This record gives sequence, C-alpha cells and structure tokens, in this order.
Amino acid sequence: MTNDLPEATVRQALRRAQRISCAAIKMEHHGASAIFSVPQPGRHHDVIRAFGKELFAIRERGGEETQGFMTTTGRFVDRAIGAGVAERARQRLRVTGPSELLFSEDMW
Repeated sequence: MTNDLPEATVRQALRRAQRISCAAIKMEHHGASAIFSVPQPGRHHDVIRAFGKELFAIRERGGEETQGFMTTTGRFVDRAIGAGVAERARQRLRVTGPSELLFSEDMW
C-alpha cells in the first residue's frame, strides 16, 4: 500500500497529532544540550527539585535554561510553542498566565 497523501498534508497531520507529554527544562552550554523532565502531573519546580544539582552545575558554568515541555513525538518545545501544541491538541484546561505561554498548571 502506498501513501498517496501529499507530504505537506502528512506533516500537518503529524503536527496536529503531537501532544504535550510532560514538563521539562532544557539546559544548553557550549553547543551541547541536556533535557531534564518529570512525568505528569509534575511541574517545572518538580524538575528543579529532582535535578537541582545537575541544573545548578550547568548554570554555574554559564549554561542557559529554557523551561518548556516534551511532546509525544520526543521533541522539546518552549512555553510559547508548547501553547500552540496544547491548543491544537485541545489539552489546555485553563489559562493561568499569559495566554501565549503554556504552564503546567494549564494542563494538569
């Protein structure tokens, strides 16, 4: 069986199927990155509590932190992109901060 759908249609369907899976923090330092996450219903402060030593060590060496989310496709997204993913997937239960940003409190 062949796929007769245009590639753009397939990409769009996959984007729509993507959902927020958990809160995460991405640390970047000298071109390298590491992502730390906790399962639902964990929040960003739970990530900090679980991985505080690691996060602090990277930050002390000049690393930069981005709070965001992991998606069901294994992609890290920041709070702004996460808001769009959650809206398209109809996951957002409420808006607890600026509507253009996603917070775990909006989700679970």
